[in-house]
Amino acid sequence: LAVALAASGVEALVAVPLAVEGQLVGLLVVGRRAPGAFQADEREFLAGLGRHAAIAVRQARVLGALRDALDTLRRTQEQVLEQERL
Repeated sequence: LAVALAASGVEALVAVPLAVEGQLVGLLVVGRRAPGAFQADEREFLAGLGRHAAIAVRQARVLGALRDALDTLRRTQEQVLEQERL
């Protein structure tokens, strides 16, 4: 990975954990071609972005689980109705 990044001209990297309520849901990795460390304001911005992204990831997962549960409920309801018709 380091070789590929260097070959593409990436000089600096920062990694931001995507965590919600203490649970890690991902990692945001940002690179740039300019050498030198990321400044404090850049890191703060990326940390805020990471918090928002983590919430979005969690909400997307919850929405997916709810849709799956609804599909299961509908299938079960259809089966019960079919059994009652027999």
